[in-house]
Amino acid sequence: MNKIHLLTLLLFLSIGELFSQNVEIPDADFLQALIDTGVDTNGDGVIQQSEALARTSLTLSSRHFASMEGINTFTNLTSFSCRNNNLLLEANISGLSNVINLTLSDNPALTSVDLDLVSNISISISGNNSLTNLDIRSSSSIISLTISDSNSLTDLDFSDISSIDALTLDSNNSISSFDFTGLSR
Repeated sequence: MNKIHLLTLLLFLSIGELFSQNVEIPDADFLQALIDTGVDTNGDGVIQQSEALARTSLTLSSRHFASMEGINTFTNLTSFSCRNNNLLLEANISGLSNVINLTLSDNPALTSVDLDLVSNISISISGNNSLTNLDIRSSSSIISLTISDSNSLTDLDFSDISSIDALTLDSNNSISSFDFTGLSR
C-alpha cells in the first residue's frame, strides 16, 4: 500500500513539474532584472515558461548582468530593449522571430549580437557598445538597421539578407568591408 502512495506522490510531483517548466536563467543578476520588471507574475522568484510567453515587450535598463541566457524562451516578444548594462558581453536574440523592435545601446562590454533567424525587424545598436561581431545570417529581411557610435565592427556581411529598407551607419570608423551581394533592394 505504501508503494502505491509513493508512486501516486511521485506522479503528482512529476505532473506539477511538467506544467510549471521553469526557464533556465543561470545569471542571477539577469533573473533579478526580470523579476524587478514584473516578469515573475506569481512572485515565486523564478520565471516559468508561461510567464516568459506572456510578455510581448521587455525593457531592461541600468542593470548589471553578464548573460541573457534564457531570453530565447520569450518567443512572443515584439519589442526588446537592453540599455546601460555594463557587464553584458553577448546578446543572443536568435530565434525570437516575433521581435520587430530591438534596441541595444550603452552596453560597453557588448561585443557580439546574434540575430540568426530573426526577420522583419528594426534594429538599433548604438552608443558605447564594443561590438565586434554582428550575426544576421538567415535574417531574410530587415526593416531598418542603425549601427552608430563607438562600435568596433570591421566588416558587415549582408550576403544572406534579401532586403533591407533602411541602413544607417554613423560614427563607426573601424568598418572597412561590406558585403551586400544578397540584397535585392
